[in-house]
This record gives sequence, C-alpha cells and structure tokens, in this order.
Amino acid sequence: KVQEALRLVAAEQYADRTVLDLAAELGISLRALEIGFRRELHTTPHEYLRTSRLARVHEELARADAQRITVSAVAYKWGFANPGRFARAYREMFGESPAQTLRS
Repeated sequence: KVQEALRLVAAEQYADRTVLDLAAELGISLRALEIGFRRELHTTPHEYLRTSRLARVHEELARADAQRITVSAVAYKWGFANPGRFARAYREMFGESPAQTLRS
C-alpha cells in the first residue's frame, strides 16, 4: 500500500489530499498507513507529503516567471497556508528563501 500511496502523491497537481484522504483512498486505516511508511520509508505520511510538496514548490518557483507569479500563490497551491512556517521549512530544505529561488 505504501507504493500505491507514493504514486497517488506523485500524481498530485496541487495539495488536494490529506493523510486521512490518502488512507481512505487506499482502503486502509491511518494507523496502517503510518506503520507502512515508518517500516518502508522511515518517515511519516505527513512528513512525506510535506517534503514532496516542498519539492513541488521548489520546482515550480525555479521554472516560474517572477513577473507573473508570487511565492505566496505557489505555496498556497501546494497547501502551505502559513507563510512563516512555509518559508522556514523551505529554507531548511533548500538552503535559500523561496523568493531567491523565484528570482534565480
């Protein structure tokens, strides 16, 4: 089921699934999903989703036209509603601010 979950997450076009939604789509309990992720990936489904979505934001910002898109719009699309927490997590993962990625 973990591999199915990974395929569902990879197919996302924007943040439309919660971890509970993911478990329901797979027909398993949240606990079973958590156990599977810990066993196979050594992480939680929530952390995997967050990391995957941060990577999607990074990709989108790196390709985007800074004159046509904002960091906030891309972050919100991928489910990051708190700008401060988003910016902190982004900097921790990529070593630069989202705005720096957008400008580069």
